[in-house]
Amino acid sequence: MGSLIGQGIVGIVLPALLALILNGLVLRAAALAESRKWPFIGLIIAGCFAFSYSVLFGGIAFPPREATHWLPFIALGAVVFGTILQFTSGFGQSIVRLIAALATAWTVLQLQIFGRWPLLISVEWLVAITLILFATSRLIERAGGLRSTPTEILLGMALAAGFGGIALFLGGSAVLGQICNTFGLFLAGLTVLAFFLPPAQLGPVIPLIYVMVFGSLLLNGALFSDLPWATAGVLWLAPFGVLIGPPASSAGGNRHLRLLLRGLIVLAIVGLAFVALFLISPLHGSEY
Repeated sequence: MGSLIGQGIVGIVLPALLALILNGLVLRAAALAESRKWPFIGLIIAGCFAFSYSVLFGGIAFPPREATHWLPFIALGAVVFGTILQFTSGFGQSIVRLIAALATAWTVLQLQIFGRWPLLISVEWLVAITLILFATSRLIERAGGLRSTPTEILLGMALAAGFGGIALFLGGSAVLGQICNTFGLFLAGLTVLAFFLPPAQLGPVIPLIYVMVFGSLLLNGALFSDLPWATAGVLWLAPFGVLIGPPASSAGGNRHLRLLLRGLIVLAIVGLAFVALFLISPLHGSEY
């Protein structure tokens, strides 16, 4: 019991606090333009995620031998691709985003599906997951930027990732659930900082990290554990609850109330995911 508590403190609480402090320092840095802050914040989140992963999984395997071994590299790769997106425009952005989505889908699928399923079915899976990741990343960044504030978008992602960790745990992946909860804590801390230090725009870095990391976690849970696909799908859609309602630019009233209402919409969608989990899958937690 003591070792589990110590692992939780070192692997979850410590990196979450470190990310909160460092991200706060970056957001308050007057010398950095806002467009240059997000790559640093993304690097902090990816670095803390990799540290948390190494504690909870007992180290980082290189070269990766399983789908879950890719998770810290996916987080770091998302920072690289997101930074490139931050400073490119037009058709080049779509190419970079598509490469990032394809790389993420490949890391999860190639070690398990290719060679076990017929080639055509494997390719269809790869294409489908790539397009879903590509479209989601673009939608969160573009539509979220037009209809929601950065704080609202971050809140939606934090709630989805946090409750996604619980769903993964109940679906049979205790360690995946822990690392997903930790990722949710990173986003929750960033949400709090954005509430008190509201940025003008969120940019592509954080949404891409969210899509690549959370997408990989849900795929691992659904493919290789007992997380129902219906639950994973609804959790994937949950952050889009912040898009419901009038655009942020046209809405008046109290921004605190608006944030609360949009958070409740996301929680309602998350609730549907857990209804699907309870109806489809027996509840159990086990080590992945």
